[in-house]
Amino acid sequence: MELRNLKEVGLDQIVECLLESFKNYFVPMPSNLSYWETRYKGARVNYELSYGAFEKDRLVGFIINGIGEVEGQLTAFNTGTGVIEEYRGQQLVDQLYKYSFPYLLTAGIERCELEVIQANKRAIRVYERIGFDVKRKLKCYKGELKEESNNLELKEVNFEHKKQIDNKYSWDHKNKTIKLLKDKYETYEVLKGERQPIGYFVINKEYNYLAQIESTTNNYTEILKGVSKLSKEIRIINVDEKLDKRIKDFEEYGLINTLDQYEMEMRINLKN
Repeated sequence: MELRNLKEVGLDQIVECLLESFKNYFVPMPSNLSYWETRYKGARVNYELSYGAFEKDRLVGFIINGIGEVEGQLTAFNTGTGVIEEYRGQQLVDQLYKYSFPYLLTAGIERCELEVIQANKRAIRVYERIGFDVKRKLKCYKGELKEESNNLELKEVNFEHKKQIDNKYSWDHKNKTIKLLKDKYETYEVLKGERQPIGYFVINKEYNYLAQIESTTNNYTEILKGVSKLSKEIRIINVDEKLDKRIKDFEEYGLINTLDQYEMEMRINLKN
């Protein structure tokens, strides 16, 4: 077994290994290469700081790292870990992390993060064994938006002009990602009364997917009513469970909690 970075590995080979690794997973994985190209661009993936396990040049396990700042610290965010079934039980994820630490430290990275589905107990045990701890709990929603008349209006705006609170959002929804994928996202202010803004949302209309949603009045039902003018179905991923009012409004509106995740973190040094 050879461990090395993924700098010279084609995306098609990575996705082939990913799809093989995630057969019968909790959620289906898209097979379209263009989806992963866009996804990894937004996740700020650095293939030179991402690592794979190879058996005779066949990729059989991997860690894909996005690199960026979290709370002012340069962080390696694991945007995907996979091991083909026949190679499980060999602690390849442990080996890949141990192999990566000197390279990450040399690049100025002392912190790793990832997200894992709470029901995936096996993966959680692996990450805890490596040294990860739960940082926060995240909730995912989807549902149909109600058709109803209201006095709300939408105004498309430039995302760059919004004053976002970045830390409340998970890795794939932070400001940097929205700006990198500006051709995929649209930003709208929700206006009420005498065209007064009461919040905004960022949406990918291709997938009916909300990346960010904010309310100046702490009334997220109204913002969802604004979203309904563009889309009748919606997905909202990785809402911090501590955002009580937001979650209450989502659930009272009728959105379904489809999945719960942990955001986990680990400080690294050469003693790991």
